[in-house]
Amino acid sequence: MTQRIEQRGERDCGIAAIAMFLGLSYEEMAKEFPADTPTEGIYLANLKFELRGRGLLIQEWVLRDGEPLPKVKAILETQVRRDSLQGHFVLALPDGTVLDPHPSRPGIQAVSWYDVTRALFVQEE
Repeated sequence: MTQRIEQRGERDCGIAAIAMFLGLSYEEMAKEFPADTPTEGIYLANLKFELRGRGLLIQEWVLRDGEPLPKVKAILETQVRRDSLQGHFVLALPDGTVLDPHPSRPGIQAVSWYDVTRALFVQEE
């Protein structure tokens, strides 16, 4: 079972999301990113680079309004607010639930709660 990992800073949701995706601890994953990541954040491209560097065949899916997510474990890039360019990373599970690393959302959410823009998942060979 995938364990929820909480982000430690204001903008390090990506570290927590990729750690959950890979089944690693926050500390193990944080070593792979610059020290200022908790305050500066990371981008989807950084997550793709890290996953591919671990030998995973990653597929990126750009979602259109109303399009369903694939039923796989995926890192989702979500929009915090429709009027904001700030993104937020969460982990979606195959059953459609989401583990959100933000401290104010410790429970399991439904994927429909999020405004998902893109998803990263391991491509089946």
